[in-house]
Amino acid sequence: MLRQALAAAEAIRDEQYKAAALVGVAGSLARVGETRQALGTADAIVGERHRALALSEVAEVLAQAGEAQAVAEVAQEAWAAARAIGYGPDRAEVLVGVAGALAQAGKRNAATAAALQALAAARAIGYEWSRTETQSELAVALAQAGEAEAAAEFAVRALAVAEAIVDEKD
Repeated sequence: MLRQALAAAEAIRDEQYKAAALVGVAGSLARVGETRQALGTADAIVGERHRALALSEVAEVLAQAGEAQAVAEVAQEAWAAARAIGYGPDRAEVLVGVAGALAQAGKRNAATAAALQALAAARAIGYEWSRTETQSELAVALAQAGEAEAAAEFAVRALAVAEAIVDEKD
C-alpha cells in the first residue's frame, strides 16, 4: 500500500503538491519501520521546506520508537535543511518538530537550542500570533517529551504574548 502511495505521490506534476504528498509518505514509511526508505523519500523532495518537514517528521517517529542516535542524526539533517527556509514561521514549524524529537530522545541541550532558534525564526517575522503559536507548540512538544520545566516556561511565554495581543485590542 505504501509503495502505491509513493508511486502516486511521485506521479503528481505540481512540485508543491508532490512535495506535500511525499512528506506524508515519508512519515508513514517511518511509522512502519521503513526508516531507510523514509529518509530516501525525504531526500528526494524538491524544496527545503518540505524536505525539512519530512526529515523532522521522521526524527519524531524515531524518537517515539526510542532510537536516540538515529534521532540525533536525522534531526541534525532537518535542522540544516531548516536553515535554508526563508519564511520564519515555516522554519519555526520544522524547528519545533526537531526540538520535540531531540527532547524525547533525551538530547536536552540540542532540544533547547532548536527551541530557541524556532522562537527566533517566529520573532523575525514580527507577527505576535506566530510567536504565540510557536511557543505553544514548543510547550506541547517539550511536555510530551517529559521536559515539564521547559514546557512550562514556553507555555508561560505564549500566554504572556497572547495576553498582550488581547490587551492591544481592548
